[in-house]
Amino acid sequence: MKKIIVLILFVSLGCSDSEDNSNGLMMNKIVGDWKLVGYYDDEEDPETGLNYHTVENGFETTFRQNKTFETTFIPSGTYSGKFNIANDSILTFNYTTTPSGISNPERFKILILNDNVLEYVAPGAIFGPQLRLERINNP
Repeated sequence: MKKIIVLILFVSLGCSDSEDNSNGLMMNKIVGDWKLVGYYDDEEDPETGLNYHTVENGFETTFRQNKTFETTFIPSGTYSGKFNIANDSILTFNYTTTPSGISNPERFKILILNDNVLEYVAPGAIFGPQLRLERINNP
């Protein structure tokens, strides 16, 4: 019985550390400047036949190592605050000043994060929009 309890404790601690390490790696990887280049939704683009749509003049977001961010929406202005990645890749924005029509805090599930692409969607969303950002500057 003691072996089972020790094993369960070991496994649960191991998973927690793994998740913390994964979120830490994501925090490091997200630092830099990103620009919205497109989104996916349930509407088919008549020109391409795909559910991916490009965006001209998409917003730009800078994620900093100190867990602050700044997002510039064209033409409505620049907003900033703190961000965090936790709980299985959930990206949370806590705005200092909340843009009109955006809930605070705002949460997204990160689907892809690599050196050049960041894709995320609101948790629980059945049909996007899934936003696609591309890196424009590496720190």
